[in-house]
Amino acid sequence: MVTSSGFYLVVSVILGVSTTMAVQALHPVKRNIVSPANCTSEYSWMNDGQGDSACLTVAYVEGACSENNYDQPVLINGYSYSLPNSSTANPCYCSWSSYNLMMACTLCQGNANTSIWEWAQWASGCTTNSSWTQEFVQVS
Repeated sequence: MVTSSGFYLVVSVILGVSTTMAVQALHPVKRNIVSPANCTSEYSWMNDGQGDSACLTVAYVEGACSENNYDQPVLINGYSYSLPNSSTANPCYCSWSSYNLMMACTLCQGNANTSIWEWAQWASGCTTNSSWTQEFVQVS
């Protein structure tokens, strides 16, 4: 029986391609989700089940609409995170999840003189597509 080195080359290429595809299926997108913002220990109860702060968690929510790249910045004392507007409104930023996590991130940093926006103020910047904010049902 004569074997061809070409046959082995084809088999090794196929195996290499299938291994690469399997790895890509497990890790399809590189993420660059970060938040240098730190929550004070008194707000550790806001951390998720993995121990991530509201600031890092909101970065993951926002990252879904920004090609998995998002940096939730540290909030400077006396300032607030920006309300959605015509240039920042998207399904992630305008979501109820983003609003809650962004306000939790604002609170947990322990800065004085920062604004906690109400949902109506937050949602008012999301006029690009009103369906982004329709999931919230207010109970009186």
